[in-house]
Amino acid sequence: MRTKDACLLGLLALALGAVLAPGLLAPSMMLGNFGDIYAYHLPLRHMAASRLQAGQMPFWNPCIFSGLPLLANPQAAVFYPPSVLFQIFPAGYSFTLHAAFHLALAALGMHLFLRRAGLDPGWSSLLTASFALSPMLVYRIPQGIPTQLAALSWVPWTWLALGCGRWTMLGCVWALQFLAGHPQYAAINAAGLALYALFDLRSRFPVFMKAAGLAAALSCAQLFLTAEFAARSNRVAWPPEFAAAYSLPPGSLSALVLPGLFGNPLDGSYAGPPSTFFEFQAATVGWIAAVLAGVGLVLRASFGPRTRTGAAPFGAIAWVLAGLGVFLALGGHNPLLPPPGRLPFFGLLRAPARFTLLLHWGILLAAADAAWRLGSRAPRWCKAAALALVFADLGPWAAKFVYAQDPGPYLARSEAFARQLAGRPVRFASDPGLANPNKAMLYRAMNVNGYEAFYLKSYADFILRAAGPAVLDPSRVLLRPSDEGALLELAAAWTLSPDGVLKPNPGAEPIARFAGRPALSESLSPERWRMSGTLPPSQRKLVFAVPSYPGWEAWLDGRRARLAQAEGVFLEADLGELAPLSPWALDFRFRPTLWTWLALANSAAAALWLLAARRLWA
Repeated sequence: MRTKDACLLGLLALALGAVLAPGLLAPSMMLGNFGDIYAYHLPLRHMAASRLQAGQMPFWNPCIFSGLPLLANPQAAVFYPPSVLFQIFPAGYSFTLHAAFHLALAALGMHLFLRRAGLDPGWSSLLTASFALSPMLVYRIPQGIPTQLAALSWVPWTWLALGCGRWTMLGCVWALQFLAGHPQYAAINAAGLALYALFDLRSRFPVFMKAAGLAAALSCAQLFLTAEFAARSNRVAWPPEFAAAYSLPPGSLSALVLPGLFGNPLDGSYAGPPSTFFEFQAATVGWIAAVLAGVGLVLRASFGPRTRTGAAPFGAIAWVLAGLGVFLALGGHNPLLPPPGRLPFFGLLRAPARFTLLLHWGILLAAADAAWRLGSRAPRWCKAAALALVFADLGPWAAKFVYAQDPGPYLARSEAFARQLAGRPVRFASDPGLANPNKAMLYRAMNVNGYEAFYLKSYADFILRAAGPAVLDPSRVLLRPSDEGALLELAAAWTLSPDGVLKPNPGAEPIARFAGRPALSESLSPERWRMSGTLPPSQRKLVFAVPSYPGWEAWLDGRRARLAQAEGVFLEADLGELAPLSPWALDFRFRPTLWTWLALANSAAAALWLLAARRLWA
């Protein structure tokens, strides 16, 4: 890398450091967010990291929704190398370092991508700043979804690899993008890469296909487990209005250059929920990149695809991507699209507005195309002034959304709750008035409610039958104290009121039972429960009130017992081989489907990573 590139990247690093300074300089604080860090990501990462530190694989999460897979959850990002931050640093500061690392990674990848495309250091640094300081990346910090930022930071690296024709590099970074924890953005980016590859069937498309195979091999364990979980999740058959909930309103396209036109949630001037702001208003590229893209369109119309030696680096693909991004992001607002819930891919995505990534990236490519056409004809002072304008345009807006916040009020420990329920094999139900049902994970307590990107369809169906649709939404189950029948059947022995008081639920079923008769149960780990007792007369079926899922096994006195599904959701073990009134001991164990083979495949993938790294540096 040349001295000029290093200096310009250093200048951008200073700008990013200034934006992130409130968090970097205050390790005891946390980057401010609208709640998803506290309500979701911190408990999830803390649970996964603590299990790994204890020498156990985090296969199962018993703390929300009465139990569901943990390792299969992509947002736990267990196989993602930068997740090691959460093993080393305090949880709050880890999120700050995670954001800093991925913003820097995005900037470096963008600069290298643009230099490889033929832009000089001045133009490259200008558009790198437009990407690294853009709301597409920065909004993920106050939104509180670090997995989105992580996945987005790999976008320029994938395009760099495909542009270089290096399928090994593309396979590696593509796998990292998937493992980063937000497969939706990885899939959307893959669609853009596929279009780019189709523009050059002879050279790029074979690279794309070989890289896809390598990426699948390198991430095979997470890919298989996540696909299995998704296929059994509530997203496979949810109403069309859920899939279209985050369809981009046409007026939000103004955010390309006017991010504050509709206000912002920081000062309460935005009319909708904060979550819609971060989804609808994130496509901003800034005035300079937008003007450059317009200049490129004029130059292309006036002089054709060639203005210097050879063809322009992106040309039509930039506008195809931008147009496709708008078309798909409109979702339910697009009369030319079927209802999003009836499209197979949209049902899993939930948020059509995230296709604005293609719009955002297409505009940046169009701007890069214009910069390539202008080349050295633009004087240095012009490029320097334009870079300064990018900083002046996007920098203050980005800095406004990055602030320090005391996590204490959100994570305050309840000693009474800890004494009563922490680590005990007893379930409770958090009142819907409590905003953070997942805080149960920090106590290792077991909640029948929860907040999750997707959860088991069998559990959703059970809640629907027992309590009705009012307690369900695409990400939550919020059983109320009035839903007494469901709470008792789910073995919720306690209810946590909005003021933090635990109230007993008399008559709650035991977690392990024979038609209402309790069996002694002991939790040895989230993945292993031991039960024992004396077999009641005329009873052969032991119900374990945990959602049935592939990978659960039951062992009766050292022999495998037959498992079935009770009431459409729970595990049920057949103790038919025993005589009435005879003592018994039963172990329930969970290990993911094909885990032995997946572990071997992961070991092979590690060898592939090493071989790929050697090939990259050769």
